[in-house]
Amino acid sequence: MPQPDRHFDWRPLAPQGTAPTVVADPRLRLRMIYSAFVVLLALVLIRAAVLEATVGETFRHSTDRSRTVTEPIAALRGRLLSRDGTVLACDEAIASLAVDYRYLEDPPNEVWLRSLARKRLGSVAARDPQRRTAEMARLRVEIAEMSRRLAALCDMPQSQWTARCRGIQRQIETIAANVNANRQEQFVRRVATEEPAEPEPATPAAIVRRAVLELFVPPFELPPPRIAVREQQQAHVVARGLSLDVVAEIEKHAKEFPGVEIRREVRRSYPRGSLAAQMVGYVSASGNVDPKAVAPTTIGRSGAEQAAEPWLRGVPGITRRQLDSRGQTIDQHVERPSHSGRDFVLTVDAGIQNRAEQLLDEFQSRARVPGASLGPAVVGEAPPQTRLGARTAKPRPPSAGGAVLVIDVHSGAVLAAATAPRFDPNVLVGGSSTEINKLLHGVGHPLLDRTAQMALSPGSVFKALTAIALLESEGFDPQAKFECRGYLHRPDAQRCMIFRHFGVGHGPITLREALAQSCNVYFQRHALSLGPAPLVDWAARFGFGNRTNCDWCQDSPGKLPSPLASQNNDESKWKQADTEAIAIGQGRLTTTPLQVARLMAAVANGGRLVTPHLLADVGLGSEPETSAEPDVLPLPEHPTRPVPGLSREKLAALRAGLEAVVADLDGTGYNTVRVASVAIAGKTGTAETGGNLPDHAWFAGYAPAEAPRIAVVVALEHGGSGAESAGPIARQVVEHLAERGYFTGTRSR
Repeated sequence: MPQPDRHFDWRPLAPQGTAPTVVADPRLRLRMIYSAFVVLLALVLIRAAVLEATVGETFRHSTDRSRTVTEPIAALRGRLLSRDGTVLACDEAIASLAVDYRYLEDPPNEVWLRSLARKRLGSVAARDPQRRTAEMARLRVEIAEMSRRLAALCDMPQSQWTARCRGIQRQIETIAANVNANRQEQFVRRVATEEPAEPEPATPAAIVRRAVLELFVPPFELPPPRIAVREQQQAHVVARGLSLDVVAEIEKHAKEFPGVEIRREVRRSYPRGSLAAQMVGYVSASGNVDPKAVAPTTIGRSGAEQAAEPWLRGVPGITRRQLDSRGQTIDQHVERPSHSGRDFVLTVDAGIQNRAEQLLDEFQSRARVPGASLGPAVVGEAPPQTRLGARTAKPRPPSAGGAVLVIDVHSGAVLAAATAPRFDPNVLVGGSSTEINKLLHGVGHPLLDRTAQMALSPGSVFKALTAIALLESEGFDPQAKFECRGYLHRPDAQRCMIFRHFGVGHGPITLREALAQSCNVYFQRHALSLGPAPLVDWAARFGFGNRTNCDWCQDSPGKLPSPLASQNNDESKWKQADTEAIAIGQGRLTTTPLQVARLMAAVANGGRLVTPHLLADVGLGSEPETSAEPDVLPLPEHPTRPVPGLSREKLAALRAGLEAVVADLDGTGYNTVRVASVAIAGKTGTAETGGNLPDHAWFAGYAPAEAPRIAVVVALEHGGSGAESAGPIARQVVEHLAERGYFTGTRSR
């Protein structure tokens, strides 16, 4: 039986007349693909070669090399000490809380938050959008909770914490906006001024270079991308002065406070608070961030802090840290150690200063009570109503202040310079913005140094200067009697105080009695006979109308009107009334307590004009091996000079009158200034102000009267009667000086 054919023949079944199917050869397409790949690879290699030739070395240098970071080492600032050893200003170490900027932002930066969520979830879980969104929401809650805990630890209201964080954020956003705006502006300016390049010759190299540029370089320069500034990558201090318990709590649970660090800083401290605040002054940041600079980052802004800056400031050190490409520290060394500044001793006596401020504060407290007497607090010391009349009942403005000044009559050293109201320098160093604004714009201008910058009409204390002009004029006899009827021309103007209250005059008086009883008519009549020129000339010789060159502030020059300055101006042309006014310290004349103190010091020391000063001596401090400042700086000089043309003999008559002000039964200061233990000489003053406001109260004098050591001036804005308000304060200051041994040579410490 024949075997069947195992192979099936399909050809009979195929359609007849159909051409066989042609199979395409794939080798051509493969060659085309291979060629395109080779071309692209060649272009990549060419681009790599171009980058290697142009910026390859720069890339390798930036990725392979380590970086060196220079950081400053803070230098301690010298202390300020009073003459009795009290520390008025010093540096103290404090702990501060710094928080990374990204944890301060509100709302948090989305890009940063997403990156933080990815790190927490891991690479696999982070691909799930829902899980990533949930983790970002959880992070927002954790950041808000951490802020709440930090505010509670720092004993700070949440509103204050939020306000500080937002303040930091606004400041850094402003910096970033300015930086990027400047980059954009520079780009626009460069594109606008860029000239088109000249066409290159059609060489093979130029053709290849042009082809590469066409392939890999945009046809026009793109605007610069927005960049993040350095401040956005740093931590910023939110709270200072942390307690040890707070520091321990944060460092113990560091993982619960991401982005938080504790910094050790040095802050200026004023242990006695507002004591002598205007003289001590305050410090603030200098804005200098260069650690190579000699000047520190904190400098004095006012008072002795500014005046003694060359001695107080230290020399900052330099630390260099070497970082690898990942930012890890691989080496650290101190290139230049820091050197602390020198201590500086001031002339002020803390005990006297404190007593003067207490007296001012007591007066301010009585003045704020409606209907309270502004006179002496001790019963029985009020002046007789039969002589001075009752105190004015006009309300005292809440912005009114006062000043008490005590200086050495021979050297000009300031023993006390009290001002009310005052300020606490610690607020300006570490206080909140609300507290600082209150000082800057508060009622009473607490930053104003009223001893040197308050210019008021001096009133009758200026009669001492008028007396000098009279004594130095020809033909004036201080012993000649003058009949005072109580007014100069008519009963309703230019009157004496006694006439205003009782309708009578002083009667026949000499210069001594006119000073003792403060007779306006006496000095006005003689000033008219003398003329205004000698009055203004002698006032200028004693420094009125000019600064005193005191070393702790820029004092006010006051205002000394002159007939020569107004002779060409019809509106301010000098009149007879101007002479009458200046003779008794009224009119357009204004002076500072410091100028009046120099006048009294010159009268007391025999005619030498002193320079009021606060800087006394340099204390200890570390000496830098190399410094831009010399190791030993000369102390500033405080010269005294004789008043031109002043005769010591003529001062005897003036001093006799100033002694009678306090010693005579009829003297305006007899009941309120006289003290049994020390003889005081001086002059009371009540300067009219107008505007239905109380008069300015003055007392200026020196002690002991027989051998003067100190000059004391009390000036109270709208304080009322000089004898009733300023006199008792001056008396109690002198009593305190006596208790401390200033008049016996056994000065108390």
